[in-house]
Amino acid sequence: MFNELREAGCDSEDLAGLLFAVFTIAVAHSRGNRVPNDISIREARRLAGDLRSLADRVEGVNKTAQNPKFDLLAAPPDRIRDPARKHVARLYDKLPEIMRAYSYHLEPYSKLAGRSAKESL
Repeated sequence: MFNELREAGCDSEDLAGLLFAVFTIAVAHSRGNRVPNDISIREARRLAGDLRSLADRVEGVNKTAQNPKFDLLAAPPDRIRDPARKHVARLYDKLPEIMRAYSYHLEPYSKLAGRSAKESL
């Protein structure tokens, strides 16, 4: 999946950072290190589904003239701002895939957290 996202245009460093964060959280939870702001397993599953649904909607908008990247790229040329504008425009295009990747990593984690919570009882 990492290579597919990379080939779809995701920046390797950004994606690796996201995956590192997800795995770090998963390891902490598997050891029972919950913090007060943790969400419940039910909330994690609901969030995963909501993210995929929202990713579909964002992807749909990205295929229309309402894609916010067009506003960025239509701005008058500016040698200083253009690199940042182009970078943000690429992020807008990648956003649906990043949201899906996050949701797919969140779901197995919620299942793992649920199992570890039952085992500790």
